[in-house]
Amino acid sequence: MRRHDYAALDGLRGLAAFAVLLFHSCGTIEVGVGPPMTFLAVDFFFCLSGFVLAHAYGERLATGALSHAAFLKLRVQRLHPIIVLGVLLGLAAELAIGRISPGEAWANVPATVLLIPLGFAFRQAAYPLDNPLWSLAFEFSGGVLLGLLARAHTAVWIALAALGACGIAMLIAMGAGFDGLGFSSPKMFIGGFARLLLPFASGVALYRLQAARPATISAAWSFAGLGLLLFVYDFEGMVGTLVAVAILIPGIVALGANARPGRFDGVMRSAGRLSYPLYALHLPIVDTIATFTAGSAPGSASRWMLLGLALGLSVIVAVLAERWWERPGRAWLARRLPA
Repeated sequence: MRRHDYAALDGLRGLAAFAVLLFHSCGTIEVGVGPPMTFLAVDFFFCLSGFVLAHAYGERLATGALSHAAFLKLRVQRLHPIIVLGVLLGLAAELAIGRISPGEAWANVPATVLLIPLGFAFRQAAYPLDNPLWSLAFEFSGGVLLGLLARAHTAVWIALAALGACGIAMLIAMGAGFDGLGFSSPKMFIGGFARLLLPFASGVALYRLQAARPATISAAWSFAGLGLLLFVYDFEGMVGTLVAVAILIPGIVALGANARPGRFDGVMRSAGRLSYPLYALHLPIVDTIATFTAGSAPGSASRWMLLGLALGLSVIVAVLAERWWERPGRAWLARRLPA
C-alpha cells in the first residue's frame, strides 16, 4: 500500500473542527444566525478516524507487529493529554459560571478523564464538564474495534457499516434526534455506538479499497464537498441522514485521500494539528464568554463582538495547548506508558 501523509485530510479535519466551534459559538452566544448542520462534522471525524487509523496501524495490527494492548496505549498517548486539559478547562468554566456543585465536581472530574459518562447522574449530558469529549469516548471505542478486527476481511467492515446504518435508521424511526445521539441521555449514549459504527467502519473499508490508488485529484474538490455538507446541506428524517453519513461523508474522505500534493499542504497540516485541541477545548471558553451576554438582545452588536472574542480566543488556546500541553503531554505519557 502506498504511503501518504494525506495533507488534504489534515486540512479537512481543521475545517470540520472550526465548523463545530462556529456552531457552538453562534448558538450559545445567540447572535441570531449560525450554520445548522455542522454537527455532521462529528460523523466526518469518525469516518476520517477509521480511514487514518487503518492507514497508520491496520497492517501492523493485522500482522501482529503491533499488539492490541500496545495500540491502545498509543491511543491513550494521543488522546488523553487534551482530554485532561479539556476537563480542567471545563471545571474552571463551571466554577466561574457557578453551575456545578462540589459533589458533582469531585465525581465528574476523574470519571470524565476516564471517559466514563457519569454526567448523566447529575444532568442530561454524558460529559457536562466538556461535552465534545463524548465523541472522544466513541473515538476510543473505534480504536478498540479496529484492534479486535484488524485481520477481518473488508467485507466484514462493510457489513458493520451496514449494521450501523440499520441502527441509525431504527433510532430515527423511534423518534431519536440524530444530532443528539451519543450524549444527550443514557439511551442516546447507547445509540451513539450506531452513530460511530456506520462512519468508522466505512472509513476502514474505504482505506482498504482505495489505498493503492494514485493521488490525482485537486484538494479543492474535497474542501468544496465538506463546506457544502456542513454549511449548505439540509436534510430531514432517515433518508437524508443516511445519505449524508453513508454516502457524502465517505465520498469527501475519498476525495481528500486522493488529493495530489499542492502549495497549501503546509497550511493544511498545521490546521490538522490544531483541529483536535480546537475541537476539544473550545466549549468551556464559549460557555464562559456567553455569560457576558446578559442584558443584550439576541443578535445585538455586543453579542457579535463576543462571538469574535470566542472564536479568536478558542483558536489562541488551541495553538498554545498544541505546542505547550499536547506535545509535552504525549511525550510524558510515552515515557511512562510505553507501547
